[in-house]
Amino acid sequence: MLAGEHIDLVILDLGLPDGSGLLLLPELAENAPDLPVVLFSAADVDAKTASGVTATLVKSKTTNDILIDTIHKTITSHAGLAKEA
Repeated sequence: MLAGEHIDLVILDLGLPDGSGLLLLPELAENAPDLPVVLFSAADVDAKTASGVTATLVKSKTTNDILIDTIHKTITSHAGLAKEA
C-alpha cells in the first residue's frame, strides 16, 4: 500500500487485533521516511518510541478536538515541509 498509494498521514494504534502496531514503525521509516505518523493508542509510549513518530496521543486523555487539531497541524506542517524541499 505504501508503494502504490499517496498517503498524507498514518494514525497508528499500537493494539492491533493481529499484533502490535510497533512492528509497522520500521517498515514505515524504511519505505516512507517523510510520512508523518501519529500514535493514537490506549497507553503511553516510551521516549524512544515517541521520538520516532510525529505525535503520540493517549485515547483516554485525548478529546476529539485535540485529535482533529493534531491531524490538521501534522498534515499542514508536513505539506509545508514538502513544498520547501
